[in-house]
Amino acid sequence: MVGTGPRGGGLRAAELAQAATALHAALGGWCVRDVARITEVDDLLLVCAAPEGAAVAAPAARRFLHIAPGGNRARVCTTERRFGRERMATSPQLDALRKALADAVITGFEHPAGERRMTIGLRAQDGRALALHVELFGPRGLWALCDATGTVLEISRVVETAVRRLAPGGRYAPPPPADAARTPEPSRFDDPVLTSIDAHFTALDVAADTETAAARILRALDRAIARARQKALGMRAQLDGAREAPRIRHEADMLLAWARRWLVVAPWGDQSS
Repeated sequence: MVGTGPRGGGLRAAELAQAATALHAALGGWCVRDVARITEVDDLLLVCAAPEGAAVAAPAARRFLHIAPGGNRARVCTTERRFGRERMATSPQLDALRKALADAVITGFEHPAGERRMTIGLRAQDGRALALHVELFGPRGLWALCDATGTVLEISRVVETAVRRLAPGGRYAPPPPADAARTPEPSRFDDPVLTSIDAHFTALDVAADTETAAARILRALDRAIARARQKALGMRAQLDGAREAPRIRHEADMLLAWARRWLVVAPWGDQSS
């Protein structure tokens, strides 16, 4: 269950350390069967399968590793939440990730003490060592898949700051270490820690999704009301025009009558001999 401490923000360093230990026990040696990316955010979902011969019941033989890199929802944990196809993004980058991680074996989860980042070690199908670096700090955070030399193969976003530049083809460099003198904040999560983390952040995500959907519906309603109002104004103008029709017809009849009388009194042409 979620602890009684403060609830704001993504995973703290101490909580990420807990998650790394639990993830290594839960997913060490498992294979990556697929990779998905959630639309509108930089989240990754790694579909993981138990190794062959493992004594794991069928429903538990597949687990989802959720990597949400930035903001107040930043975490790395397994998740029970399932996303619909409409939430799944498609892109050449995702295709490249899927190809690189197809049937890769998870070799470990490394967490530098006091840091809000994690490295997921992987062994590709061809035996190459890979590393998926995840940074949870900042509004968006980031993830970067690198080869054994540290070369960035794929990255959630290009980074250009005064201290480092990260882009595909470049070398991954971790950020400057956190202030060691800073007092670490205690963990908010109790055992089983992965379940607690997932429940906490899933509730926040669902609430945010509901709020976003409600805002989208309200915007659609505002647009519909504006269109209806404009249509009503047009119909009112047509109705006002219809009410003027009798007066306009009467004036037209009067003009026609006077025109005929004028033609009789003063016919065209000179009638003198």
